[in-house]
Amino acid sequence: MALGSIREKLTCEGVDAFLVTHLVNVRYLSGFTGSFAAVVISPSEALFVTDARYEVQAEEEVGPPFTRLTLKPGQRLSQLIIEGGWRSIAVEDTITLAQYNRIKGSLSDVQLRTWSGVVEGFRRFKTPEEVLKIKKAVELAWKAFREVKGKVCPGVIERDLALELEFTMRKRGAEAGAFDFIVASGPRSALPHGAASSKEIHGGDLVVFDFGARWEGYHSDITRTLKVGTWEKWEKEIYTLVLEAQGAALEALKPGIKAQEVDAIARRVIEKGGYGAYFGHGLGHGVGLEVHEAPSLSPVSEDTLEIGTIFTIEPGIYIPNKGGVRIEDMVYLSPEGPKILTEEVEKEI
Repeated sequence: MALGSIREKLTCEGVDAFLVTHLVNVRYLSGFTGSFAAVVISPSEALFVTDARYEVQAEEEVGPPFTRLTLKPGQRLSQLIIEGGWRSIAVEDTITLAQYNRIKGSLSDVQLRTWSGVVEGFRRFKTPEEVLKIKKAVELAWKAFREVKGKVCPGVIERDLALELEFTMRKRGAEAGAFDFIVASGPRSALPHGAASSKEIHGGDLVVFDFGARWEGYHSDITRTLKVGTWEKWEKEIYTLVLEAQGAALEALKPGIKAQEVDAIARRVIEKGGYGAYFGHGLGHGVGLEVHEAPSLSPVSEDTLEIGTIFTIEPGIYIPNKGGVRIEDMVYLSPEGPKILTEEVEKEI
C-alpha cells in the first residue's frame, strides 16, 4: 500500500524517484533493522541499498518487492542514483543540511525536492500486527514497574530505580528501554523531563516515573506519580485534578475529533482548577517505531485522531521548586472505540 501510494505521488508531482534515508522509515518500508541503509522508490523499481557490513542481514530481513544492492568499498549512494538515470529526486526533509548539501553536490545534474511526512503518514495508522507489538511493549513495561515500585522508599537513589526498572524489563524479554527513564522525586518531580539523577528519595516525596519498553522495534510510554508517605493536601489536589483532566480527555475520544480539541478539554479542567499556568506541554503524542511520532495532541496541532492511531494522553501539573504530577496512558483508537492499553497500571491515590 505504501509503495503504491508513493508511486502515485511521484507521478502526480513529476518526480522520478524518492530517496528514503531516515532509518525508522527504511525499517517500516523494508523490515531492515541495521544502522546503515537507504531505500529508493521509482515508478518501476524499489531498491534497498546497504553496505557489505549488512549484506547477510539484509538477505535475511529484506525481500520482495525490494531489489537488494550492496555498495562496494568507496562507492557512494549518489553513484547508484546517477546510474539509475533519474533526473529528479525527492528526499525526506528530516535529513540534515549537511546531508542535503552533500547529496546536492554529488548530484549536480539532478533536481532535488524535499518531501515532508510521506512515510510518517503511513506509520500513523497501525496494522493489527503493529498493535500486538505495542501491546507487548506495554505489558513488558507495566509488569516490570509493578515489580519495582515496591522498592520506592527513603534512601533509594533515583538512578538506581531507573536502572532496576530497565533491567527488570530486559530480563522479561524487552529489547531495551524505550528511552532514558524519568525518575524525579521531591522538588525534581516538577521537571517534566527530569531524568533520573543521583538524588536520594526522601520521606514525603512525590516520585514521577516515566518509562517504557521496546519490543521488536515498537515502543510503550507510561507515566505514573507515586507518593512516599502521606499525601499532603496540595499534592492530593493537583493529583486529583490531573486525573480528572485525563479522564475528561479520554471520555471525549472518538474517530474524527481534532487533537487540538482533546488537548483543550483536558487543559480547561486544569485551568478551571487554578493551575493552568503549570501545564506547559502538549497533551500527548503518537507512539510506534518512535516514542514520539504522529499524531500530536497540543494547542497548535493540526492532526485529527483517526481509527488505527495509537497515542498518549498525559496531562500534568508542575509547580517549580515544590513538586509535580503527571499521569500518562496509551490509547488505541480501534474500530470499536478507544482502548486504553495501559489500564493495568494503577493510577488511583
